[in-house]
Amino acid sequence: MRPWLPALLALIVFITAPWQTAPPGDVVGVEDARAFLYSLTYYGWLNTSDVHLHRFDLLILDGTDVTLVEQYDFVEMAREGGAEVYMYLSEADRPVGLGSSYRVWVAEGEGLLNERVLGWRKYVMELISRYSGRVDGVFLDECDPAYFTDDLNPSNPLVRAFDESLRLFVSHAHSLGLKVFINGVRAYAGYGDYYLWESWGSTWRDGRYRYVSDFFKLAEAKNPYDWINGYAKWRYLKEHGLLNRTIAHSYADPSDLSMIMFDYLFARAMGLAGWSFANIENFAMGGGLPPMPIIPLGSPIDPQPSMELERGVVSRAFTGGIVEVYVGKGEYRLELPYKLEARSIAVDGDLSDWEENIGCAPGGSVAGLDIAGCGYLGNGHHSFFYIKVSEPLEGNGWWIFIDHDLNPETGYRNPDIGVVGADYLAEIYLSGGGMVGRYNEKTGWFDSEAFIYVSVGGGGMVVEAALPGRYIALEGSRIWFATITRDWEPGDVEPEGGVEVRQTFQPIPPVYYSRRFCERPEDLLAWGRFTSGGGYAIELNGSPPKTIKLFLRISPDTALVKMDSTFLRRVGDCGSLDIGSWCVKPHKDGLFLYTLAIGGRGEVVIEPGGTTVTQASPGSWTSQQGTETSVRTTFTTTATGTPTSASVTTVEGVTRWMYIVVVIVVVLGAAALVAVERFLKRT
Repeated sequence: MRPWLPALLALIVFITAPWQTAPPGDVVGVEDARAFLYSLTYYGWLNTSDVHLHRFDLLILDGTDVTLVEQYDFVEMAREGGAEVYMYLSEADRPVGLGSSYRVWVAEGEGLLNERVLGWRKYVMELISRYSGRVDGVFLDECDPAYFTDDLNPSNPLVRAFDESLRLFVSHAHSLGLKVFINGVRAYAGYGDYYLWESWGSTWRDGRYRYVSDFFKLAEAKNPYDWINGYAKWRYLKEHGLLNRTIAHSYADPSDLSMIMFDYLFARAMGLAGWSFANIENFAMGGGLPPMPIIPLGSPIDPQPSMELERGVVSRAFTGGIVEVYVGKGEYRLELPYKLEARSIAVDGDLSDWEENIGCAPGGSVAGLDIAGCGYLGNGHHSFFYIKVSEPLEGNGWWIFIDHDLNPETGYRNPDIGVVGADYLAEIYLSGGGMVGRYNEKTGWFDSEAFIYVSVGGGGMVVEAALPGRYIALEGSRIWFATITRDWEPGDVEPEGGVEVRQTFQPIPPVYYSRRFCERPEDLLAWGRFTSGGGYAIELNGSPPKTIKLFLRISPDTALVKMDSTFLRRVGDCGSLDIGSWCVKPHKDGLFLYTLAIGGRGEVVIEPGGTTVTQASPGSWTSQQGTETSVRTTFTTTATGTPTSASVTTVEGVTRWMYIVVVIVVVLGAAALVAVERFLKRT
């Protein structure tokens, strides 16, 4: 990593979190149709982090003995959690960059060039061999001739020998069963299994974080050994088919959610394989990992990004929404055709991004300890909390008690303060920082198991915190918030009886529409939902369509379809549909294409045989188990108001891991139907 490799490096970590996998039926044939990879660069020591508590695809650590030997248990936990672990090439006590070590061994060495090169190659390959059988791959940094020469001509003997050596290193690693991550100039982007694009979207320059506003300034650069960082580099990667292995890395203030979101959306719109961010020190001071923005976008629908180079605007349609990035201005815009429940919070001591609290009762406590507001939010990847006191805190900090199993008979019990059954305790200090421990029936508190990411603001009146959701998922928990007195006793405890978390996380299914079918997404004409019996219901509120097409994982063998209380009849030939009938065709990957001919307003329900459905109002349905399972259906129209398509966003229902894929297309004109069906056939 260029900016801080020589300084503070005891460990280097590159972390990518799998935000979502590509669901069945996604559009194929586009550059980034596979799952998008989240990442986070972390230079801190593993025993001060919570890297093993997050969900990663790739985890790249400094390969010194601190990690490889002393803290290898963290590596094992990360791999057990599903991460591929890569080691930054290192000696026992220091990291090794290829460019700088080549300069010392070869460019500045003595003797015959060939002998110097052979000696360096042997040295590097021995370092690579250290990791055989221990991890999944190696990270090769400083793959850039500028580290050892000013002559970047490919015919330069130094450049040519470095190029040949890099190929040998990759081949050697592969022969040992190790994958390779490359960080360097674009000439080497295709050598390894992954390629890092540093300073993507934003970077550190002149003592502050800045947007990369000149991204489109350079459209072409002929020498691939030149270090460039903009559109010309992207063009090179695209033309060589390398975007699907390129991971972006942005430098940003972890509390600046706007900059971080810009970087992420920019990487998604441009079709990169993944993305990470870190502060300029790459979290060298250690501590818990900051939360990352989790905005469900799904997979790309538009095969390529739409770019206006002169204006610096990039846009792209995804199965979960439309992204527009104004690169020169550092701004972005999202069109999300679903209710965004999986939000992220900037842990910065500023409560402006919280939409509501849970009604902690103000007053009635000691001044400086009284809780005036509190809240929680979970998105499946992080659990967020905030506490606000009515005056600057006069104690030592805050506590968050979490009853994770909703069993008051297990865990910590203190009826005097109203906390019963707490399994976890997050302890947050007024000075910042904190940790989380699990309650032990024999030893009590406090065996620290995780580090909490914390920000204190408002002169000590506000604290925000985040925990990795893989460690503590909020859904189905009970929470109490408390202030800590100077004597380490509970001050104010809110709310009375705790608050039970009732929220669901929504996967984003494939929604087969693109901008040419989506002229007015604000026209909401229907609401849909998954029923408690595993079926699907649509509430029609606007002008009634003649035909509805849905892609469902409901077997037609026993399916029942009805409009309000009247059952529709099934016909075998979809070409002979008339009002009040339906047909079905197998699609692929377990999907069935249902076509319903209706003609009026009301509720349309498709259910597996033998189930019943209770009528519900648009936008609010509750299953028999009491779990909210709603789906918002957005019908879009042409300029004349004719519905042409609809997009659906699901919420996980009774069976959380049951991924039901739904697509609705509302058709009034034959031309629109043909266009949509042709689009679907490409999948």
